[in-house]
Amino acid sequence: MITIGRILKPQGIKGELKVLPITDDVSRYRTLKEVLIDDTSFRVTDARVRDGFAYLRLDGIEDRTTAERFAGREIGVRREDAVRLPPGRYFVDEIIGSVVFVGSETIGTVAAIDNFGSADVYTVTGERTVRFPLLNDLIEKIDPERKEVRLRARRFEEVAVYEN
Repeated sequence: MITIGRILKPQGIKGELKVLPITDDVSRYRTLKEVLIDDTSFRVTDARVRDGFAYLRLDGIEDRTTAERFAGREIGVRREDAVRLPPGRYFVDEIIGSVVFVGSETIGTVAAIDNFGSADVYTVTGERTVRFPLLNDLIEKIDPERKEVRLRARRFEEVAVYEN
């Protein structure tokens, strides 16, 4: 499963779910046919997008009481049903767990990827925890098959923020 969002709460009384999308293009929600919640498949009966949120009606979730049980859960799609990404773009789960190299030095593994607007922010855990925005001029190479992220040392030192 590829996680595409997190259910925030019910919307209205007819079982609609408000979803915080985890995608570059929230309009993709409009074409969903099926989603997974806790490995259970649900047919999408209606999908709309407004103000950066997705609103889904799922077969079998017909009222607010039922919808409330799903608040806080992740929602996803089967990997084979996911959109095809262009070269140089990756799903978050393909990068999580990758070993990160700065120059020739290993600094740890990717523990999380967040997006606060302009760039993905990587959290890498190792001897120390460090966060940095993934900027084009920082990337030397990303290889999801080998689970490796290679970064330029000089640029890394300019943008990295270490935890105490």
